[in-house]
Amino acid sequence: MKIEKKTLAVAVLLFAVVAAMGLQTLSFDFNRLDDNLYVFENAAVSAGLGWANFKEVATNLIHGGIWMPLTSLTYMLDISLFGPSPGVHHYVNWVFHGLNTVLVFFLFMRLTGRRSVFAAAIAAALWAFHPQRCESVAWIASRKDVVFTLFFMLGLHLWVPDPETRRVRPVRAALAYLAMLLSCTAKPTAMVFPAVAFAVEWFALGAEVKRDFRRRLIKYLPLVLMAAATAALAVYSQTHSDEEDFEFVRGLNEGYGSFVWRCFNAAIAIGLYTLQTVVPWNLHIEYRAFPDAVPAGALPGLLVFAAIVAALVIAARRRRGGAALWACALWYIAALAPTLGVAGGFGAHARADRFLYLPMIGVSLYLAHLLVVHPPRNWVRVALVAAVLFYAGSMYYNNRFYRDNFTFFGRVMDIDPDHFVANSQVATDYAARFGDLDTSVELFRRALAQVDNDEQVVANYVAILAMRGRREDHAEIRHRCRLLAERPELDDRGIASEALGTVEMRERNWDQAIRLFAASAAAPKRRSKPDTALIQMAMCRFNKGDLDGAEKEFRILSTKATVPKVRERARQAMQQIWAIRANAGPRIPNGVKQ
Repeated sequence: MKIEKKTLAVAVLLFAVVAAMGLQTLSFDFNRLDDNLYVFENAAVSAGLGWANFKEVATNLIHGGIWMPLTSLTYMLDISLFGPSPGVHHYVNWVFHGLNTVLVFFLFMRLTGRRSVFAAAIAAALWAFHPQRCESVAWIASRKDVVFTLFFMLGLHLWVPDPETRRVRPVRAALAYLAMLLSCTAKPTAMVFPAVAFAVEWFALGAEVKRDFRRRLIKYLPLVLMAAATAALAVYSQTHSDEEDFEFVRGLNEGYGSFVWRCFNAAIAIGLYTLQTVVPWNLHIEYRAFPDAVPAGALPGLLVFAAIVAALVIAARRRRGGAALWACALWYIAALAPTLGVAGGFGAHARADRFLYLPMIGVSLYLAHLLVVHPPRNWVRVALVAAVLFYAGSMYYNNRFYRDNFTFFGRVMDIDPDHFVANSQVATDYAARFGDLDTSVELFRRALAQVDNDEQVVANYVAILAMRGRREDHAEIRHRCRLLAERPELDDRGIASEALGTVEMRERNWDQAIRLFAASAAAPKRRSKPDTALIQMAMCRFNKGDLDGAEKEFRILSTKATVPKVRERARQAMQQIWAIRANAGPRIPNGVKQ
C-alpha cells in the first residue's frame, strides 16, 4: 500500500510531538504504587534479560494479580540495554505511545476511506494528547496498557476488510490471531479483541456484516476461544494473587460489593469518564470507591450517563450514520467492560484513567467519521486545533505529577484530602525524606480514620511512632500491633515486631526486646531489610551485658548489612566493646585497631 507524502509527514509529526513531550519524564523516579511490584522489587525483572528470568515471569500466573509476560519482557530489555534507570522506563512508555498514535492515525485513515488527512490527524491527536492518557503513559507500572494496545492495533489493521473483496484475507486473519495472542500476553484486557474487531468490520462494511453471517462467525471462533482462555487466566490470577491487596479475594465477586452496587458504580464511572473527557478537571490516580457506599461524584456521573443513554436511543431511531455510531459505541463499551467491575473483580476500582486508553480510540474514530461525513468549516477547524493544543498543554502539565512518589500521591491529596492510600504514602515520605515524624504521624492518623483495619497502614504507623520515641506512644503501639506481630501470615508482621521491640528496648526489657527483634528479622514476608531490627537486637545484648553475643552480631552487621548507617553503627559498637574489654583487662584481638 502506497502512503502519500502528506500522510507520512503527519504520522511522523504526531510521533515526534509525543516523543518530545515524553522528554520531561527522563528525570522522573519510580513510584511505590506497583512500580516496585512490577520492576525494581521484582527479582526476575530487575535482573534483566535471561532465560531463567523470562521463564519465571512467563510461568508465574499470580504475581501482582495479573499475568503479563510480554510487558515484563520489555522491562527486562530496558534494564539490559540501559540499566535500572527509572527515566528510561518512563521514556520507553512514550515511545510505545508514539507508535500507538501512528497506528491509530493510519487506522482512522483506512476506515474513513482516506478522504481527509485532517479528520484522521485531529481525531488521533485528540486521543493521543488528552491528559487522561497520562496515567497510561507517564506511569511506569502502566506499561502494560501501551504494550498491549500496540499489538491490539496491529491486529485491527490486519482485520480491516479489503476494500475490493470486502473480506479479510486468510493470511491477514492468521496474523491478526497472532497479534491478539501477543496482546493478551501483555495485558489480559486484550480479551476484548473479538468484539472490537467486529466493531471495525461493522464500521467498514455497515449493513453488509449481516450477509454471510455464518462464515464470519467461524472466522471469529479462534478469537473467541483465545478471549475465553485469557478471561479464565485473568480470573485465576486475580483470585490467587500473591499481592497483599488481593489477600481477601478468593472468589470473583468476593469483597467487591453487591451486584447492584457494582452496576451503580459502573454507570457513575462511565458518566465521570465522559465528563472528564470533555473537561479534564481533577484528574489523578487512585479514584476510590468503597463497596456498597455511594461513590464520589455520583450525581454528575449519573446525569451524564443518563444523557449518553438518551443520545444513543435517539440516534438508534435514525438510519443515517447509525452503523458507524453503534460500531464505535460497541468499541467503547466492549473495551471498557472488563474494568467496570460489574462481573466482579476491580469492583472497588472500577474507575481509572488508564482504563480509557483503548476505549477512547473508538470515540475518536467516530469523531473522525463525523469530520469526513460533515466537512467542518474553517472556524470549526480552528476550534479543533485549539482543543488539541489545550489538551496537549494539559497533558504536559499533568505529566509532572508522576515525577516521584511524594508528588504522585500529593496530587491525590490535593483533590481528595481523606484518601487513605495517599495519606499513608505521603506520611512515609515525610518520615523518610524529610525526617518530619510529627507530620508523618498526623497523616497516618488521618489515613486510619478512613480504614482503621488496614494492616499495612497500621504497621507503618506504629513504626513511625516507635521511631519518634515518645513514651506516651508506647501504649498505642502495643494496642495496635501486638496482634499483627503474632499473625505469621501477614506481610507486615516484621514491621510490627520491630516496633514492639523498640518499645520494650526503651523500657529496658532486654529479653523481651531481643525476642521481638529476632522475630522481626526472621519474618518471611518482611517488606524492608532486617538490618535495623538486627542492630537493635545486638544493642539489647550489649546493654544486657552479653558482650560476646553482641560482638558476634555487630561483626556480621559491620560487613554484611545493606544499610550504610547500620554498618557504620556496628563498627562503632565493636570499638566500644573492645574499649570496655581493654579497660577491664582482656587483650584486644590481634590485628584489630581501636
